[in-house]
Order: sequence, then C-alpha cells, then structure tokens
Amino acid sequence: MTEHTIPSERAAAISKIRTAMIEKKMTQAELADTACCHEKTVQTLIAGRQVRDQTLFDVCAVLGLEFESIREAWSGAV
Repeated sequence: MTEHTIPSERAAAISKIRTAMIEKKMTQAELADTACCHEKTVQTLIAGRQVRDQTLFDVCAVLGLEFESIREAWSGAV
C-alpha cells in the first residue's frame, strides 16, 4: 500500500476544518448529519482525499468557514 502524503495547502485546509469542528464540539458523525453527507465522506475529507466541491461547500457552511479560501487551498494542492 502506498503512503498518502497530503500537500501543505490541503493540510492547512484540513487543519481549519478540524479546528472548527473542535470549536463547535462536533464529531465526524454530527458533521456528516448536519452537512447531509455520509460519515465516510467526512472521513475521506479529513484524510485529505478528493471530495466534491458541493461536499466541501456544505461542510464549510456548517462549520462557518469561508468556502472559497478552503476550496482554493484544497484545489491548489491537486
């Protein structure tokens, strides 16, 4: 199995998402329910793998994060 390395820009976006989850005291399951996606999708996102823009938008909306800046960091890391 190959090791999955996360580019620094995407790692910074993940850090912001994790911090917002902690501040809002949300679990991955609660975030998934509120963002109307599967918990596995949130796990995929937190692991730094590619997700749909709509998923990223929904997660940002729930957590109160600016979608455009998170998306730029996420996509700029491709």
